[in-house]
Amino acid sequence: MADQARLFRIKSSQLPDAVGITMSFEHEEKSRDIVPDSLPKDSLVRYRRLGVQTNSDGIITVGQRMQEWMKRTWNQTEFILLPNSHPFIKLIVASFHSEDHSGVDTTLAKLRSRYWIPGVRRIIKLVKKRCIICRKREKKIVGQQMGMLPIERLQPAPAFYYCAVDLFGPFMIRDTVKKTNTW
Repeated sequence: MADQARLFRIKSSQLPDAVGITMSFEHEEKSRDIVPDSLPKDSLVRYRRLGVQTNSDGIITVGQRMQEWMKRTWNQTEFILLPNSHPFIKLIVASFHSEDHSGVDTTLAKLRSRYWIPGVRRIIKLVKKRCIICRKREKKIVGQQMGMLPIERLQPAPAFYYCAVDLFGPFMIRDTVKKTNTW
C-alpha cells in the first residue's frame, strides 16, 4: 500500500483531473466486453436502479433517473460512479477525511456531493480508524480511581460502631429580624 500511495501523491488542486483520468482508465480496463451503449455489463446490472450512463468524457455517471432532484439539492445533474475496490478510492476518501477529520457521516456527505461510491461507508470507517489524529482526538480518558479504604472499614464491626459526620459551615442565615450562624 505504501508503494501505491507513493504513486498517487497529488495536490488537492489536481484531484478532479486525477479522478477523471484514473476513472477513464479504470472504466476502459473493465469494459473490454462492451454492451451496445458502451457501458460495462456488470454496471448495467448492478447499478441499473441508479440510472447509469456514460458522459461526454467517457466517465460512467449515475443520476439519470433523478436529475431534477439532484439539480435542486446538490446543484449537479450527475455523480461520477467510482468502483469501491480501486486503491485510488482510499486516497480520495483520505483526502476528504483529512480536511477536518470529521465523522463518518460528514465525510460521506462531502463525498456524495461529487462522487457515488457503492459501499463507501465501510471505507470511510476504515480510514477513520487508521487516522492518527482521529485516534488522538477520540481516545478514552482514564477515569479517577477510588482511594484506599481505611482499616476500620475493612474489619468486621457492629452497626454504627464507627460513625462519621460530614460538617460544613457556618452558614449565615438572615431572618426577618436578626442574623444567626448555623452549622
